[in-house]
Amino acid sequence: MEFLQKIFHRKIEKSSEAPDLDQEETEKYSWAQELDQEEVETLRELEMPIEQIFKQLHDEIDAGTYELIVGDDAGGRIPTLMIAGALKVLYAEKNRPAPKVRFMTGSRGTNAADLEKKSAVLKEYMRRAVAELRSKGRLTHDKKALIVTDTIFSGTSVKVIHNIIKKSGLNADIASISVLAAGVANHLKQSLNTKVVYGMEEKPKIDNRWLGSGAKIMTGVYKNYEEPFARPLREKIGTLDLDTPELQKKINAARAFVTESAKRIAEKYKRPYGIPEIEEAA
Repeated sequence: MEFLQKIFHRKIEKSSEAPDLDQEETEKYSWAQELDQEEVETLRELEMPIEQIFKQLHDEIDAGTYELIVGDDAGGRIPTLMIAGALKVLYAEKNRPAPKVRFMTGSRGTNAADLEKKSAVLKEYMRRAVAELRSKGRLTHDKKALIVTDTIFSGTSVKVIHNIIKKSGLNADIASISVLAAGVANHLKQSLNTKVVYGMEEKPKIDNRWLGSGAKIMTGVYKNYEEPFARPLREKIGTLDLDTPELQKKINAARAFVTESAKRIAEKYKRPYGIPEIEEAA
């Protein structure tokens, strides 16, 4: 119990709510100066599968169904921010509040004893998140959470996250940038009785397991599977070929790029058939 209290209170004090990256904040950074071509391609690659995901979630997005976005850290952090950012733009146009964003680490490879401890922390964490939304009158019977991850292999991680959210009293759909086997997605749909959508069937560049890769550096966090929440990447600064200020510049640049991507995704969603805007004659 002491283990749970320490981790839970540490996390509550350092909220995992995603930063609100508004235009004024992102204009402080120029991602073009900080991100190399490979890093830009890694981020831009996410846009097309997210556009496909949005097409599959068209009814839910138009209805404002998703009040809570839950990201699977660490690889799912950037896709989560892109999806949440695009929803924020679309919701604002209908005078809806932006969905809340929370993160938790996946559980693939976690042993049973650690998973039990971890799940107890996350259940309480999610209970509080859902209670907060309910207190504000935002969770009517048709509202849901949306779980976002980068890649689904076996479905183990998203199953754990789904069950934790479900026990908090909220239904959840699942969106993954990639599913490496369509059969896994179908199995999740049937076993969890929920909607599972994805945008591609190959492994995205963002899903790079090497800690020192540009993809992982841009997330700004790393995870230990036995822990419920990701840790700041600056704790690993000694293993990276970057000092702390350079690392933060890279993270800030990635977040600025993500904000621009979210706006592009929202704009394309509003023009599903790619109809060009009509220019007025001079």
